[in-house]
This record gives sequence, C-alpha cells and structure tokens, in this order.
Amino acid sequence: MAVEDMRKLRKAVLDCLNCPDPTENPEETQRRDRYGHILMEFTNFAEIKNIAWKDMFLFATSKWFRNHSSNPKEAAYALKSLLCFLYGG
Repeated sequence: MAVEDMRKLRKAVLDCLNCPDPTENPEETQRRDRYGHILMEFTNFAEIKNIAWKDMFLFATSKWFRNHSSNPKEAAYALKSLLCFLYGG
C-alpha cells in the first residue's frame, strides 16, 4: 500500500469525524464516538494488512475487518458511514 493511500484514509476519517452534527443529538454524538474508535481501528488494520485504497471498501475487506474489530456488530455500520460521507450516499 502506498503512503498516499494511508494519508488519504486518515484524512477521510478525520474529516468524517469532524463534520458538524446539525442535530446535536446526544445519541448521535455517542454513536459518532463509537464509530470514531472503530474507524481508527480500521485505519490501523488497513496499515498493518497493507490494504490499498482501491480495496479498502470492498465487502470482503469489511468482512475481514469485522473479524478483527473490538465491536464487530458496528464495524460495518462505521465503514458505511465513512463511505456515505465520502461518496454522498
């Protein structure tokens, strides 16, 4: 994996986590905190496993990551939230 891929992932995660919450809903804030932890885990996972940007958001990668996450149930949702942030879904 290129250094540029990791830079891109770190920037995407930080931008996603720093995006203001217009509702300021406490439940949303708690969920964002949990997702933030999971996305930082994913960043470390991608770096350790040497995953390229083009492969980071594949279903197989998500499934592989869930097996290594501290919160497997929410790992897929956290990655989906990052994808929605990046690609407007």
